[in-house]
Amino acid sequence: MRDLVSLPDDFSDQGKLMNDEDVVRWLMKNVPAIAPWTPEDAMKHGYVTLNREAGYNSPLYANRPFHSFENNVYLRQPYKTLSGRQQFYVDHPVFKQLGCATPTAMQPVRPKSFPLAFWTPHTRHGIHSQWRANTQLLRLQRGEPYICLNPDTARQNGIQEGDPVRVFNDVGEFQARAKLMPSAPPDAVVLDHAWEPFQFRGRQGLNSVVAGLLSPLELVDGWGHLKFNPNWDGNMIAFESAVEVEKVSA
Repeated sequence: MRDLVSLPDDFSDQGKLMNDEDVVRWLMKNVPAIAPWTPEDAMKHGYVTLNREAGYNSPLYANRPFHSFENNVYLRQPYKTLSGRQQFYVDHPVFKQLGCATPTAMQPVRPKSFPLAFWTPHTRHGIHSQWRANTQLLRLQRGEPYICLNPDTARQNGIQEGDPVRVFNDVGEFQARAKLMPSAPPDAVVLDHAWEPFQFRGRQGLNSVVAGLLSPLELVDGWGHLKFNPNWDGNMIAFESAVEVEKVSA
């Protein structure tokens, strides 16, 4: 239960957190996963950038939240596309050559050398990695990284509910607990994304088994909104990792 009267003070640390930099400094000082790094350490190595255009699809208000694409839908500003409208057809030669002029689903390109697809859907207990170590949210689940396996797949690999397992391929490996879930596809390992490396044994997180694949679409530049900047990512490659699982000792 929260006291709504004191809510503004609670979230601004009694008026001490007045801008983005104040918030970043507070987080780096108070989040155990970041310690012992300081903002100065991170900035020296280029790890912290305050993006003043983070709300590019809405004004950044001081006293109310912004809404996605408010600039375009309500304030009638053109979209940052070639036509100024929402655009689903891209007639760039590279997009046309790869059959991607319109959003198109394609067959997986994961290797056949490992039998199980590795799927990492969006977590239900955080926003990407934010709040993944929050005590209250961890209480709503198993409190540690776990993979979901179809019971038939688990049985074939000698794995039972709650067993520690190793997920691996020729890129890397990580360990987690097994959760038997009938809705998991028999040919897949399912693990909610955004668990932090420090929550895994040996700090080997789920991305240890993911090979970074580059889509040629990301090489396109100078066409409407297609530019090398954080506002565009043409990759959209999903389900492209393959793994094997085995039971390990606790």
